[in-house]
Amino acid sequence: MLFGILISVVWVLLDQWSKHWAVGALSHGASLSVLGHYLRLTYVENDGAAFGIFAGQKLFFIALSIGAILFLLFVLWRHRKDTIWFRLAMGMILGGAAGNFIDRMRWGYVVDFIQVDIIRSIQFPVFNVADIGVTVGVFFLAVLLLRTPDKQGEKR
Repeated sequence: MLFGILISVVWVLLDQWSKHWAVGALSHGASLSVLGHYLRLTYVENDGAAFGIFAGQKLFFIALSIGAILFLLFVLWRHRKDTIWFRLAMGMILGGAAGNFIDRMRWGYVVDFIQVDIIRSIQFPVFNVADIGVTVGVFFLAVLLLRTPDKQGEKR
């Protein structure tokens, strides 16, 4: 469990540091090209979820975040002897959830600033380091679940 907590704390620190940088370096709506149109740093104040859905539902997202954080802590505790990969994945998800929760409590919105557009006609939502933690952590969990043998010894 301690390893998962350590990963989540490191992820929160990276997330909050990167958002602090974005708030100071990018004015609202400003966009800085890193790799042409493929990767830009674009400051966005997101008071909803991806694509701004459920915008303005601050209390809903705070309650959802608290529930998610408590659930993730419970799962980490319950599986404290599981593989290091499981604890890494859970720590990343927990750190991401906590990072965005801090934003909502501090400002009432989440600071997003990473914009990736593989194809110009397809707009991917602007995201942040916390979102990366949640996404990569969930991906790791999915891979672990697919590779874990079930009780009969077969892979799922």
